[in-house]
Amino acid sequence: AAQKLIGTKGVQAILGGICSSETLGMAPIVNEKKVVLVSPGSSSPLITTDGGPYVSRLYPSDALAGKAAARYALNEFQAKSAAIISENTDYAKGLSSVFTETFKQFGGVIIMHETYNTGVTDFRTQALKIKNAGVDVVYAVPQTDAAGISILKALRNQGIKTRILTGEVLISPAVVKANAELLEGVIGFEPSFDGAAPAAKAFATTYQETYQEELSWPFIQSSSYSIIYLFKQLMEENRQTGEQLKGALDTLKDWTGGAMSGVSLDANGDLMWKAFSVKVGRSGESVTAESLDVE
Repeated sequence: AAQKLIGTKGVQAILGGICSSETLGMAPIVNEKKVVLVSPGSSSPLITTDGGPYVSRLYPSDALAGKAAARYALNEFQAKSAAIISENTDYAKGLSSVFTETFKQFGGVIIMHETYNTGVTDFRTQALKIKNAGVDVVYAVPQTDAAGISILKALRNQGIKTRILTGEVLISPAVVKANAELLEGVIGFEPSFDGAAPAAKAFATTYQETYQEELSWPFIQSSSYSIIYLFKQLMEENRQTGEQLKGALDTLKDWTGGAMSGVSLDANGDLMWKAFSVKVGRSGESVTAESLDVE
């Protein structure tokens, strides 16, 4: 798709992808052709190291989200041991590897790490292993909510009462509402987003009026919306080529537009962000329990 956009359409800027695998797949192409790529939702730490100079993102790295989950397990639950079940995708690998590194750094032990390929729906074997391991916390990292729900069902069917931690996929309001009993007490970590800010609120209101539904992923959807306004502004400032756009992104600081404000990028093109929300499933709602600052 990136080759077609660049080779046939001659584009100088691309919005996307959402999944880290998409962005990493396009990275060699956009860097070779000097076309900027700004992702609204790719979070793998590999994008920092392997994305290249023409890749940026308006979403925090999992290097921060994984730390938030590990530190929370250690500090709030005094967890000494953990089991991880994660999908074989760049997103899930990023979260699980950072969680492992941080958990071990502060004295925790990863008793087991079960991985699965995309498309797997039966997690009874993994759940039994986790039950027998007797760990203090379980860190479940699916790529999609469908797989995550299957994992939770398997864990619940085994009668596992251990605290379950996860990423942003399973803790979105829509997923929690549709699976209230399964997600009761499950704790997720996602970048904090001020939906009450005027621009963000206006976007959310218009979205709801247009599609008769609330934002499922407020940060990612607001980021997608805002990137269009970022490209628009830069091009109106006569930054027309990929190289010119890259130069502007390299020095982007405290930009406000679309539904976002105070947007700054670091030398790697990463969104400078440290605020994360601890979300808990309670009676069919995704409730913010507290906020964390992660360096």
